[in-house]
Amino acid sequence: MSESLETLGVRAVLGLARTLPRGAAPGVGRALGRAAFAAGVRRAVCLENLGRAFGTAAETGVYERLGRHAYEHVGMSALEFLRLPHEDPAALRDRMDVQGEQHIRAALAAGNGAIVASGHFGNWEMMGACAAARGWPVTFVVQRLRNSAVDRIVQGIRTGVGIEVVERGMALRRVHASLAANRLVHFMCDQDARRRGVFVPLFGVPASTPKGAAQLALRMGVPFIPAFGWRLDEDGRHCADFTPPVVARATEEDAAVLELLTEFNRRLEAAVRRVPEQYWWAHRRWKTRPL
Repeated sequence: MSESLETLGVRAVLGLARTLPRGAAPGVGRALGRAAFAAGVRRAVCLENLGRAFGTAAETGVYERLGRHAYEHVGMSALEFLRLPHEDPAALRDRMDVQGEQHIRAALAAGNGAIVASGHFGNWEMMGACAAARGWPVTFVVQRLRNSAVDRIVQGIRTGVGIEVVERGMALRRVHASLAANRLVHFMCDQDARRRGVFVPLFGVPASTPKGAAQLALRMGVPFIPAFGWRLDEDGRHCADFTPPVVARATEEDAAVLELLTEFNRRLEAAVRRVPEQYWWAHRRWKTRPL
């Protein structure tokens, strides 16, 4: 029953997103985010993570305000995502300012594709959609949602804007094929990886970080490019920064993976510190602790 209600809710918001005038969508998205924060949806996790990242001695109410703004941003981003099928590709392309495009062009010119490592920062879905609208061959490695009906909606939107979707956990052969086809394979590298991950600092706290993307880049000999997108304004303009590829000095794989992921977390943290209200603080990033 809960999945049915969830599906009805997503379809209702989908219908709302597609009928709203574009100018009204940001305000509605913010309202939806505020409502979720007020209802306590993962709010405790959000506030705990903010305290862990920035210290516990903040002025009273600072993290409450920052958490509420983060939820408002996610609400706006969700409506933008649901509206993607109705966006004109040329207009979508023009809504994203791109930094570091030379790193992507160099990878594609080499002909072997690249691993693009990103996180739940800014509107990550918009970054992928705008890259696809520029004619870049984009592949997302994704975790399927437990609710299959909602998952079909989400994956349908992604494929509808030109993003190839590969399921995490069964992806190795397809990822190899995508790289062989000179595609940009995007991994989200900022979720707790439990005991399968490697512990590297994030905001000074060891965080279990997925290592598959770094391992693939090393084994396939392709660039490992950390990339982060953030919102520039409420009119729907965004920026994507494709930072220089990380090159490991170590020759042994475990040490090289650690180098790549340590630098990824360093760059992610720097991006988040610029606009912390655009990071999704409500996932349990530090759930797994070192032994």
